[in-house]
Amino acid sequence: MKSRISSKMFALGMALLMIFSLLGAPFPAGRGYAETAAAGYQEAGVTDALYAADAGSSSQSISVTDAVYSAAEYILKQGVTSDWQAIGLAQAGYKVPDSYGAALQNTVKNAGGNFSAVTDYARIALAVKAIGHDPTNIEGYNLIGSIYNSDGIIGQSLNNTVYGLIALDSGSYTVPSDAKWTRDKLVQEILSAQNVDGGFPLITGGPSGPDTTAMALAALSPYKSDPTVATAGQKAVQWLSNQQNTAHAGYGDSSESVSQAVIGLTAYGVDPAGSGFTKNGGNLISRLMSFRAADGSFAHMAGEGSNALATEQALQALVAYNLFIRGGDSNLYDFIDHPPAVHPLVHVTVAIEGPEASLGEGSVYGSSALDALNKLAEAKGIAVVSTSSQYGTYISEIGGIQQKKYGGYDG
Repeated sequence: MKSRISSKMFALGMALLMIFSLLGAPFPAGRGYAETAAAGYQEAGVTDALYAADAGSSSQSISVTDAVYSAAEYILKQGVTSDWQAIGLAQAGYKVPDSYGAALQNTVKNAGGNFSAVTDYARIALAVKAIGHDPTNIEGYNLIGSIYNSDGIIGQSLNNTVYGLIALDSGSYTVPSDAKWTRDKLVQEILSAQNVDGGFPLITGGPSGPDTTAMALAALSPYKSDPTVATAGQKAVQWLSNQQNTAHAGYGDSSESVSQAVIGLTAYGVDPAGSGFTKNGGNLISRLMSFRAADGSFAHMAGEGSNALATEQALQALVAYNLFIRGGDSNLYDFIDHPPAVHPLVHVTVAIEGPEASLGEGSVYGSSALDALNKLAEAKGIAVVSTSSQYGTYISEIGGIQQKKYGGYDG
């Protein structure tokens, strides 16, 4: 009897330990996404600062890394339905669900490779690249070729030119010298649209806007070694700084303009939390975080509920900022220096083994071993009881198996 009790005690203790040992392999160095990223910042001499975040009726402090994770988790839970969501997830290190990839391929196939605007070709090309496919041959169609040979680049909004160039520079694509739109022609077209105040308009001749100015910066960033582009970029950066609200450091009352500014500035190599973008103690990152809800989503306007567009843009912005503070090329849309992750950083396999039999196993996203365990347990209907102690949180009961059931310290 004694040997039976000892074996059960050992089995239960080992069962719970296995949860964490199994998580060690998929997580780099046995750490979760947030922990791994934070460690990377420390090694690079960068601090992943905490920001105040609005969580409905109460406030909390959260790091950019954790905000990326929670926004990605929120989107995955809701289901990936947007090309911009896929781009943000891929650059955050997630493997975009296969269901989205299948839907994207069907979209291209059903449209016969034909779309109404250059922005559609560009957006879809970026998404195709994000999920690891080739936009020059997706369902037999060359989306990149449709951009550089388009008859619809000009005559509509500046977004056509901007995102057309962004898409061409997102991968190592060859643009024929006799193409209707070479990279140089697109750069010159964007520069010609800049207003005298330094900002960029949505429609040539119209008023400058923060969103369009930021997008233009992102498109021009690979060319800032050119003196003409550098001068235009400096003027655009200064315009964005001048347009910040001195009370809250944002633009108007929405979060999306802040997100686009973060994406554009980081692509151009400018810190959106630096002195040039700090007003009254706040900056673009702290302003963006003020729109965050407790579930990880973001609102369009402060005090409003979750908004899908605001959340996907905030995810992209926070990912872009993470790329920036890690150093090096930080262009969100650069899939050359930052190729989409072949293996997700936070997708792990969890097995919960009881003393007599397996309680369940599966694959989940998780920021830590405990988080991954709780998610799998919820999905499998396995009750988990956590207890806090001076040493941290530990499992005191799982699947009806209580701690110390067989004696010893096996929580």
